[in-house]
Amino acid sequence: MAPGKSEKDLKTVLKEALKEKEIKWTERLLRWRYEKEGKQVPEEASLRERAGEVVANAREVVSKRGKRVFEEFRKAIKP
Repeated sequence: MAPGKSEKDLKTVLKEALKEKEIKWTERLLRWRYEKEGKQVPEEASLRERAGEVVANAREVVSKRGKRVFEEFRKAIKP
């Protein structure tokens, strides 16, 4: 059975919620790191923008490495 519109909407909503949580967690981590290093914590908007960049970079790295791992696995199991 093909996914209906409501299932696609739910998937989109869940992805957006997960991304939002990743950004919030990254904001907290960045704030902690600034404080630990004795640096001034940037304004909320600036901190949120930086957190979004960090999350996007992390997703890109995971995506690329995941593809490479899968390709290596496929090579290993080919006869």
